[in-house]
Order: sequence, then structure tokens, then C-alpha cells
Amino acid sequence: MKVMKKAIRVARLLPAFAMIFSTTYASATTSSIKVQVVGEKKFYVEISDIQGSSISLIRDQSGQVLYSKASNEDFLTISFDFGRLPVGSYEFVLRDQSKEQILPIEVLQDELFVNKEKIRKIFFPQVKQTGDEVTVRLISDGENDLSVTIASKKGDLLFEDRVDARVGLIGKRFLFEDGEYVVSIASDEYFSTQELTIRK
Repeated sequence: MKVMKKAIRVARLLPAFAMIFSTTYASATTSSIKVQVVGEKKFYVEISDIQGSSISLIRDQSGQVLYSKASNEDFLTISFDFGRLPVGSYEFVLRDQSKEQILPIEVLQDELFVNKEKIRKIFFPQVKQTGDEVTVRLISDGENDLSVTIASKKGDLLFEDRVDARVGLIGKRFLFEDGEYVVSIASDEYFSTQELTIRK
């Protein structure tokens, strides 16, 4: 119990004393997606600047995957004929190690409608532990604020912060005392938790 009290006392001072690194960048890198509709309902897409391994998929409004392709390349071309599918709403999804981009597609009676202005980007937070140092990397999607909380394994809240959607990329590094912790990151589109065990 003595160790836990010490951990809580130190963690509550994180913003002032134990946050050993914090930085803000103007923007984050996203893959470039170029879309073309060929004929009435053939979908053609070029994707460049992919970060690491990725998976591309097309799914219907129920979530059923109609097409998927895994790749380790930084450039992809994909074509898919929607002409054999019923009228309705579909999504093209590009997911790599740091983010997910979702492009809505509407199959109409006589045409295929793709609105690139409606593309959604969900960035996955990255939590990296090295000894008693923990680095939290957050990327805003430009629309949804992000919140990060750090709690003890028993549920005691030790740290809380909110990142404005307009900020872009945030990096924070913390020093922890021995103990077990849970880092939670959430937005309107995403929720993630990661458990950490610190042993010096």
C-alpha cells in the first residue's frame, strides 16, 4: 500500500514535474487517396504515402467485407466493379499501423457517387513504454477532440488532459513510479486502453 500511495502522489504531479517531454506539431501525414469512377459503376483508386503495412477493404452498410487486400507497399492501385451490387451505401477503408481512412460510396440506380469531401480519418494513438518512461503520441483527425487519462489499475485517476482537434500531432512523455497503470485515449470516433506495468 505504501508503494501505491507513493505512485499516486508522484503521478498527480505529472503535469508539472514528471512530464519530461511534450511537443506539438502543426499537422500529421496522411496517405493520399485519388479516386476515379470509370464508366457507370467501376471504382478505381490510387493510394500513395502509405505508412507501413496496410489493409484496404470495401464493406457494405451492415459491415460485411466484400473485398480486402493486405499490402506492405507504400503505393497501391485498386479497382472494383460496383455494377453487380444492389443500390445502397458502402465504404472504402484504408487501415495502416497509425490510422484508418473511411471513404463513403453510394451505389445509385444508374451511377456510382463518391464524395471525397466526406472522408473520415481515425488516428490510432501510440503508447510506448521504455523502462519507467512512457511516451504517448496522439494525432487529431481535425474534427474530434481527444482525451487522454492515466489511472491506477484500481481505477484511481492520476492524470487527465484534452487535446483540441485543431492541434494536430501531440507527443507527451512521462516518468512513472513502480505500479500498474491504465492509459485510456478517446474521441467521438475511437476508444483505446493500454495497461502498463512499471518495475524498476
